[in-house]
Amino acid sequence: MLGELLSVTDNRQKQPIKLLKMKNKTLSTVALLCFVTTQTVFAQWQATTGPAQPNVVSVCISGSNMFAAAGTAVSYSSNNGDNWTLVNNGLAGPIYTLANKGTDIFAGAGGNVFQTSNNGTNWSNTSTGLPGYNIQFLTFSGADIYAGTFGVYKSTNNGILWSKISNTWNALVTTIAVSGNTILASTPSAGIYMSVDGGTIWNTINTGLPTSVNAVIIYGTTFIAGTNSGIYVSTNNGSNWTATNVTDAIASFAVTGTNIFAGSSSGGGVYLSINGDASWTAINAGLGNTTVYSLAVGNSYVFAGTTGHVWKRLLSEVLPLSVTTSANPTTGGTTTGDGSYSPNSSVTVTATPNTGYNFSNWTESGNVVSSNSSYTFTITANRNLVANFTAIVGNFTVTTSSNPTSGGTTTGDGSYAQNSSVTVTATPNTGYNFSNWTESGNVVSSNSSYTFTITANRNLVANFTPIVGNFTVTTSSNPTSGGTTTGDGSYAQNSSVTVTAIPNTGYNFSNWTESGNIVSSNSSYTFTITGNRNLVAEFTQTTSIVDVTQTSLNVYPNPSDGNLFISTDTEYNLKVYNSVGQLILSEQLYKGNTELNIQDKGVMLFVFERDGQRTIRKQLIME
Repeated sequence: MLGELLSVTDNRQKQPIKLLKMKNKTLSTVALLCFVTTQTVFAQWQATTGPAQPNVVSVCISGSNMFAAAGTAVSYSSNNGDNWTLVNNGLAGPIYTLANKGTDIFAGAGGNVFQTSNNGTNWSNTSTGLPGYNIQFLTFSGADIYAGTFGVYKSTNNGILWSKISNTWNALVTTIAVSGNTILASTPSAGIYMSVDGGTIWNTINTGLPTSVNAVIIYGTTFIAGTNSGIYVSTNNGSNWTATNVTDAIASFAVTGTNIFAGSSSGGGVYLSINGDASWTAINAGLGNTTVYSLAVGNSYVFAGTTGHVWKRLLSEVLPLSVTTSANPTTGGTTTGDGSYSPNSSVTVTATPNTGYNFSNWTESGNVVSSNSSYTFTITANRNLVANFTAIVGNFTVTTSSNPTSGGTTTGDGSYAQNSSVTVTATPNTGYNFSNWTESGNVVSSNSSYTFTITANRNLVANFTPIVGNFTVTTSSNPTSGGTTTGDGSYAQNSSVTVTAIPNTGYNFSNWTESGNIVSSNSSYTFTITGNRNLVAEFTQTTSIVDVTQTSLNVYPNPSDGNLFISTDTEYNLKVYNSVGQLILSEQLYKGNTELNIQDKGVMLFVFERDGQRTIRKQLIME
């Protein structure tokens, strides 16, 4: 997502934005966005020695080299800001944004983009296809370069040629964020535009968001926007935005790992989020200039471009340090104390030996660091600690088993130190009682929970006996009209029982269930009884219809939605019964055609009688 440099432009300016080419005095900022870990507040900021020009609107880091833009100049430092050198050969106009693609550095200026491959010794103009407006922002995604000016422009050949991709709108762009095919463009007047197809179709995503947006980034699946009224986040692709606890104007972001830095252009300094966006904390101790236009993260420092110099702060002073513990051997014991800690805080790790082991020492990289099982230290670097345990001489093994194996379960197996206390437990299964513990055929305890002091290996057998008695089998049909069942009765424990389901005409057998769970798909189900059983035979209705055809009587359609037509050449008395035998309709039919409407659903039995003698039956399906 954010492995490349993203620049973030500030639209809180010394002078108003002009819509004239090459006239804009807008201050811009650049943010290096990388991945972050967790962070806390510690130590202080330090001022670097430059650049000499005020208002550092952009900071860019390429390997061990740092570039800063202020006014019409770009300055270069190879030692984290201890020394700066002007590198302006070939540059023209005020510089608003810097970005790097490997060792190539790009500068967005008043109407042009410049590029250098030799750390600024020489710059060349790479602006073909760009308009003459100020280039507020540059960023990269893979091999592609994006430029923010009045609209969004893109180059696929390292800046040799540019083309506009925001063809359906035209507004000053302060920042661009790219993740896959998703592109976000922030503006100072129209909020944020979003494209999810690489720049062909754009829509605004401003619900809950101020329309003046200085900076935007994509962090995982979260969008984060810096506005003149604070930081806003969206976790649903911009469908709506939520304000955070930061209300200062924010013009720049820098991301490394899971943490995010935010720079305030209204004097709020630098904020830090250690949870990805939700909660922010000011980390301004020692920061002499709290109006921050740009941020960048290097290997060792976070840098802030301010109204004065570039300021820096050690990441090791703000990022937490990790403690990892492990046990050797893993069966020897357990450890606690793993986690993330503030630099110079006190940390305690604890080792607890398992039964049959003693704690020996804590080691790191093979070196002993403590002989105390509870080891306390002040953390100044990441720690990887190993708790070493040794087996106590004279360990013995306890093995348990069940007789019969179906009678129950046992616990307590393992290795134990000599003379330690051991408890084994026997739990009978349904239909069994616990009898006793035996060893080599001799009863050693009649208690299901047997505790003893171990002095030798033990092989213990938990004996179970079946409960003498009868159990009841109850069967039923669902639905009751679906069929009949057999097999109900009282049976001796552990005897074989067979229950049988017989479907009625118009039904098929589906399965046997107990408490809603299927126990057999065979209509004849045989099992060994060890407890009371309540079994249900499930039947399903067949789709076939018995239709006695009479040339003088026609009923259609079948199946029907309830609207029926009856054609007869004589009079009939009609009675309609539902699937449970209830009479739902009685109607006198006359020669000719009759239309009926049946509200009930399911299989219906139509009985046609004439003179109390002749009877015709038809089955129809009402859907």
